[in-house]
Amino acid sequence: EGGSCHVPLGMESGMISNESLSASSSYDQSVSPLSSRIRTEIKGGAWCPNGLISPKSRQFLEIDLRDEYLITGTESQGRFANSVGVEFVESYSVEYWRTALNRWVKYKDFNGSRLISGNVNTYTPRKSTLEAPFIASKVRFFPYAAHPRTACMRVELYGCRWKQDVVAYSAPKGGDMQAMTGGARFEDLGYDGTLREGRLINGLGQMTDSLLGPNDFELPDQLDTRGSRWVGWNKTMSVDEEVTLTFNFSEPRLFYHMDVHTNNMFTKDVQLFKEAEVYFSLEGERWQEDYVSHEPKQDRVSEHARIVHIDLQNRTAKHIMMKLRFQHEWILISEISFKSVPTWVNTSAEFLEEYYRSDIPPSSRKKRNSSLRVSVGLACGALVGGGAFIAATVVLLTKKTRRRIPNVLKKPFCPSLRHGSSSSRNNRRTPRLALALANCPPIHMLRPAVVDEDYREPYNIWRETLGRRDKRESHDQHEYNEICEDTEFPRPYMMKRPDPHESFYAATDIIHHVSSYLLIYYF
Repeated sequence: EGGSCHVPLGMESGMISNESLSASSSYDQSVSPLSSRIRTEIKGGAWCPNGLISPKSRQFLEIDLRDEYLITGTESQGRFANSVGVEFVESYSVEYWRTALNRWVKYKDFNGSRLISGNVNTYTPRKSTLEAPFIASKVRFFPYAAHPRTACMRVELYGCRWKQDVVAYSAPKGGDMQAMTGGARFEDLGYDGTLREGRLINGLGQMTDSLLGPNDFELPDQLDTRGSRWVGWNKTMSVDEEVTLTFNFSEPRLFYHMDVHTNNMFTKDVQLFKEAEVYFSLEGERWQEDYVSHEPKQDRVSEHARIVHIDLQNRTAKHIMMKLRFQHEWILISEISFKSVPTWVNTSAEFLEEYYRSDIPPSSRKKRNSSLRVSVGLACGALVGGGAFIAATVVLLTKKTRRRIPNVLKKPFCPSLRHGSSSSRNNRRTPRLALALANCPPIHMLRPAVVDEDYREPYNIWRETLGRRDKRESHDQHEYNEICEDTEFPRPYMMKRPDPHESFYAATDIIHHVSSYLLIYYF
C-alpha cells in the first residue's frame, strides 16, 4: 500500500548487512562504508570518499538490497564523530539498478533535476521523500559539491518490498491538456525505460509507484513541478479510440484480480473508461482469444477518483495486455496493481497449443464477463421480480377485500320463517330478528319459525335504554297481544309509540346493531 510503503530498510537497524555495503573509494579504513549507517557512531563516524568532491567527481556509496524494493525516500547525515567531524554533504544524487533493466538509471524528479537536498551541519539528519519512487535492488549515493571540498555522509533508505513482480510495462506516451491551469502534462515522467516511436517500453514508472493521484488533476502542485500524478491519453491520439497497455512479469503467475485507479472529472472531459479487455499470454507474442471483459459503472454525479476492480478469474499468464476504450475525451490513470501468486506451468508445445486454443465462438467472447457481475445481475433480477409479485398480490387482495364489504351490506339479511301453528302465532315473545334491514320484505309477510326463549323484544330493550322503567309492562303487553291476534297483520314494529321522533331513533339504533352483528359474523 502506498501509505505504508515508507519504512526504513535497515541501515540504522542493521537489517542491511555489512556485506551489502561498498564504495568507490574510502579515505581510510576508519571512514569505510561500514561507518555509513545513519544515527550511529562507528569508527570514524561516517563514510568519506578519497579526495575532494567536485561537480565532475563520481565517488559513490553503494547499498545492495539483495531483492527488489520500492524506494520512496532517502535520508542523509554528516560526520559528527563526537563533535570532531566537520564534513557533510549539501546535496547528492542517486542512481539505481534493477535486474530487468540491466543498467544503472539516474534518478530525477518531475522537473528533471537529479540533485536531492542534503545537510546544513554534521549532526542533523535530513529526510527527503522522492517525487518519483522507483523499484531497485541496488542503490548508489553520489555526494555533490559546487566547489571542491571534502565530504562525508551517513544514509538510510525508505520504502517496502516489491511484491507485484512486474518487471516492465509498455504504454503510449501520455498527452498534454493545453487548456489546464498551470499546464500540467499527463506524461509518465517517472518512467525509467525507453521511448520508441511514441511508445514507452522496457521500464516502470508512475503507474506502479504506489502513489495515487488527487481527485482534481488541476490542483496546483506543491512542489511546482511540470508533471502530474496522472498518466493520460486523449481519444484523438489513437486511431481505433483505445489505449493498449502491456505488463510483463518475471515468472508465470495465477492472477486473481487487478485494480485500476482512474479519474472521473467528467466536467473537464475526463471519465472512466468505457470497457477494459484483458488478454493473457505465456510468451508475450501470442494472446489467448478468450479475454476478460469489464465495463465499469459510469458515474455522472460524483467526480471523485476511484479504483476499478477487475476480476481476472484465476487465469494463468506471464504477460498481460489490457485495452481501454474511451467513454469521453480523456482517460487518466495513476496506479495499476495486481493480486497474484507464482505458479508452475508446462512449457511444452502441446501445452502451449492447448493454452492458446479457445472453444468459445467469436460472437460470444465479448459476452464473457466476471462472475461477480453476473451474480449481481441475477440477484437484482430476483429482487425486482419478487417485489413485483408481492406488490401485485397485495393489490389483488386489497381489491377483493373492498368488494366484500359492499356485497355484504347489499345482500338482504332476511331469515326464512315458516308458517307455524296458531299457538306460535299467539306466542307473546317476538321471534329473533323481527326487524330487518330496509331492503328486506315487510315484516308482516314473515311468520316466526323458531321461538327463542331468551330473546327480548327490541322495543323493551329500547325502553330500558331510555330509562323508561315505569312499570307499564302489562299495558304494553296488552297492546301487543291485540296486534298479534290479527293473523293477517302481525306487525309488532308498528306498535304505538309515545313519540314519533323517539320511534325513528329506536329503529335507527336497531338497524345499526344488526349491521354491526352482520359484519362481525361475516369476518
